[in-house]
Amino acid sequence: MLLGWNRITPNIRKSVLEGLRTGRPQGGPYHIELNWTDRCNVECFFCNNLEKNRASLELNPKVVERVIREGRSKGLQSVRLSGGGEPLFHSHLKELLDILKLHKVRIENLTTNGLCLTRANCQSLIEAGLDEIIFSLNYADRYSYAEGMRTRPENFDRSIQGVQTLFDTAAGMQEPLPVLIVAFSICRQTRKDIPRMYEIGLRLNADRIAFRNLHGIAQSQDLTNSDMEWLLLDLGRLIDQENDLSRLEFRFSNPVLQDYCMEKIAPRIDKSHVNAEVGSVRHCSVPWYSLGIRGNGDVYPCCNLLLDGPFPLLGNVNCQSLEEI
Repeated sequence: MLLGWNRITPNIRKSVLEGLRTGRPQGGPYHIELNWTDRCNVECFFCNNLEKNRASLELNPKVVERVIREGRSKGLQSVRLSGGGEPLFHSHLKELLDILKLHKVRIENLTTNGLCLTRANCQSLIEAGLDEIIFSLNYADRYSYAEGMRTRPENFDRSIQGVQTLFDTAAGMQEPLPVLIVAFSICRQTRKDIPRMYEIGLRLNADRIAFRNLHGIAQSQDLTNSDMEWLLLDLGRLIDQENDLSRLEFRFSNPVLQDYCMEKIAPRIDKSHVNAEVGSVRHCSVPWYSLGIRGNGDVYPCCNLLLDGPFPLLGNVNCQSLEEI
């Protein structure tokens, strides 16, 4: 996930870095994280947005069209559809995807549970231009899926079918296939499921299979020390058997898990192309060329700041233009 960086020109990249140096943005936004709905069709027990989901706020298509049109005039190249609720569960999805298509703004990343990937929606996504999809499957079987995501067991199979439909649709339209990342969640319930998760990723021909541990959950659902021992064994076996390490993605907030995986991987990584100065970088450039918009219209500096916290609210697109913000 490149957050639109790959779609801006070298000259714009230089201006972004100049803005980072001087503390004043030089233009843009060139990328928007567009969380256009808080509505969702599941209720994951680990969701940090449940209260907003239940409020079901979402951006009006007229507001989205105005934002995209103005953004395009300022060099907007791409959007990421994620966060808040399920992005494909917006009440006016077809209209919104048509807006992106009309203004030639690509979807650089879609994060979805897959349940709304009908053939019609898949066609609209491909027509708009889809670079990458993160498929949040989270679980390895229909029963743990139903329990953890508080939905019907058959939705496990339905979500997988949705992803297959997306790729069948793209192939049928003779369009480039998006990069597929299948994402799984690790907690007490799934502590022994890494091998099965990996097999599902392989069956879906995933470009990357991502694992993350859940945090901020009840102690009864969190990993214990004995769970960690089991996980480390399974992760070690997985890394040893995988010939293509680029297929594996570890997003563990737990330092024991993340450090173990990085130490296992390190001896097999070709470091000849790595910039020796990268370790000295102390600043993130994303807020200097991108911004995040919530379902209620609030605008924040970037995607990672969409959770409640002491972060600056820049404005609201329901009553302000991007220029004002």
